Amino acid sequence: MKLALALAALLATTASVSAAPVTLTDSPYAQARSVINVVFGNYIRGLTGVQVQSAVVDLDGDNKGEIVARFVHSSACRDGTKACRTVVLRHMGGDWKIVLDRFADALDVSKGYRDVPAPIKVDATEWSWDGGRYLPKVDTLGSAMTFKPVTDKARESISKAFGQPAKLSAAGIPVTYSYTQEGLSKGNDLMLVKMEGSVVCGKLNGCPVRVLKKEGDAWRPVLSSSTTGKVLTSKMTRQGYRDILLETKDGALQMGWTGSAYAVADRIEGTTK
Repeated sequence: MKLALALAALLATTASVSAAPVTLTDSPYAQARSVINVVFGNYIRGLTGVQVQSAVVDLDGDNKGEIVARFVHSSACRDGTKACRTVVLRHMGGDWKIVLDRFADALDVSKGYRDVPAPIKVDATEWSWDGGRYLPKVDTLGSAMTFKPVTDKARESISKAFGQPAKLSAAGIPVTYSYTQEGLSKGNDLMLVKMEGSVVCGKLNGCPVRVLKKEGDAWRPVLSSSTTGKVLTSKMTRQGYRDILLETKDGALQMGWTGSAYAVADRIEGTTK
């Protein structure tokens, strides 16, 4: 395995630089295929009839090749064969590492400098290098939501949606609630509430978030999650309800309406370190 990877790495370093947008080839004799066949051997063998597309690009300006691979198969694509699993491999620490892994239709790349990989545009979303992998620029995923403070009158009822006892405030523990209904639904029957405070927010998961749906005179929780930062609305609408994007430490979760509640529709995140 190590020998095959080392030989493949040597071949990759002699490849020419690709220009944006990335042009892929399905030739089994393409220079990058020797690496792809080793790194994704088991994956390819499990996809009978898969079409493997590849390209070599120079993302970091060091005149050495990074590899783009795209797998076209019913089990590796969405929307027919429009958006298929697409990965970027970079040779680091003596081995090939997956630094981007997304369902994608097209990639646009430019040449980086001083060994820092350039941003990659995956369809409409820009991904930037964070030192060991690519992460999406969350701002490009949707429209940021604007929050307002929850009134004192509504505070007690809102806190129940988080399962938090009202005695938090009585104990002198600072907890705040903010909300928005901005563009969530045509009927204005959804409310997104964020809870913040040093006791309830964590470094990894962020702060609790709830989406409440109005049913009669009551508001029923239809999403329970968290965010490390921004909350955005997507252009995607399901049954009149906007998809919601919650920032995470690795990118963002896209939450979609199922008919009765919100659930994870997509994980737009960088590869696990």
